[in-house]
Amino acid sequence: MYDIDRSIRTRYIVVSCCSIVTNSVCTHMLHVQSLLPFKPVLLPVVFRYARGMPVEHWMFSERMARQEDSAGGGKALMNFMEGHFPEFHRHHDAAELKRWWSSSEPRILVVGPSSSSLAAKAKDFMPVFRLAHVWEEFFDIASADAQVMVEVLGSDFAFERGQTWALVLRSSSGAITKEHVRNVRDMAPLIQDFISEEIQRQAPVATVRNYQQLCGDKALSQGTSKTYCLILVDASTEDTVKALRELESSQKAYYQEVQELRNTGEDSEEPFRIQPIRVASSSSRLPWKPAAPGPSFASIWAEASEARVFVLEMETRKFAAVKTPSLNEIFQNIAYEDLKLEDLHDEGPPLSRLFSDPETTLRREVSAFLSTSRGAICAYVLVALVVSVAPELELLQLAVPMVILVLVMMLASPTLFRKVISIFWCTMSSSRMECQRNF
Repeated sequence: MYDIDRSIRTRYIVVSCCSIVTNSVCTHMLHVQSLLPFKPVLLPVVFRYARGMPVEHWMFSERMARQEDSAGGGKALMNFMEGHFPEFHRHHDAAELKRWWSSSEPRILVVGPSSSSLAAKAKDFMPVFRLAHVWEEFFDIASADAQVMVEVLGSDFAFERGQTWALVLRSSSGAITKEHVRNVRDMAPLIQDFISEEIQRQAPVATVRNYQQLCGDKALSQGTSKTYCLILVDASTEDTVKALRELESSQKAYYQEVQELRNTGEDSEEPFRIQPIRVASSSSRLPWKPAAPGPSFASIWAEASEARVFVLEMETRKFAAVKTPSLNEIFQNIAYEDLKLEDLHDEGPPLSRLFSDPETTLRREVSAFLSTSRGAICAYVLVALVVSVAPELELLQLAVPMVILVLVMMLASPTLFRKVISIFWCTMSSSRMECQRNF
């Protein structure tokens, strides 16, 4: 379940034939038992595992299947699961849409004639639903009626005669564009192109959840040949803004050079993309700041001479430390091989172990801390205190040294301190992905 929950796609486990725990017919499925939150009794049961969401389950009755199959569909179970896809939020009034639109973050608004039309095209909207679900960590995608959209954005965005569907896209710079589409199935490619362009203007904190979709083989290509990951280590807000500004300047100059070569008929390579990401070299004690990097980070960073900025190509496992004070020519340096990428010496662990795991549970953190020498000492002192002192003290008297010892353990481990604080923080920010798996 821990690995399935990180999948980019929503996964379903359908338990229908028998109890996978007790029935001998299903003994070959016993490995699935650990993936289920409870032992199903009434069957069939559909379990949904979706990124950033708690595990949910529904009972799928045979009566529902018979009603749909009698109409000749034969796809009752599939329709049932598609109907429970993560919610695609719809703004029904102008005040609600205005509050949502006023945020400074990039916005993607799907505009249609009515709510009934959106429901009627649910199957065609599935690619849009998927993009909204996968990229919700970085982009907010919602829908609204055309009339509500005009009330908020003005008459300039009104539909012309014969127009039915549109996308209203607002970039991080504040630029707003409207794209009309004839068919709702044409929306997904436009949204994907917008995300591919906009995500490069962000420098997200890389985690085991998102590193593949940002820099790996699942990264948005938008017609480019490959993706390089530009890793900013311990970058401040000012450093990040400066890096993004210089990166955009270099990209524009390089893409213009490629276009000029093509216009003159000369051969040129397909332009590549560089995705900036942030990584912290150590864990912050505050849950709203970056978590500790993965166990492979120290060795890979050492190979990069502990540079504050280095380039990593996921597919080939090549890297290069960026030693120039500016990134104004980073695209040109990579294209013309002035920045030479070398193979990582450490070919053992996967690159996923380079990045942080902010969703690790408190139980895992306690186990990891106790496995260290510092944690073993704290555990030994705790056991010795309980065995030697506990019988002679009242419960209230014993609570004081126990609390002190727990506080010492938290101070000794920034990661453990972070996880304990996040329990209280998540009561106010329960929608964040890190808060879905806290224990």
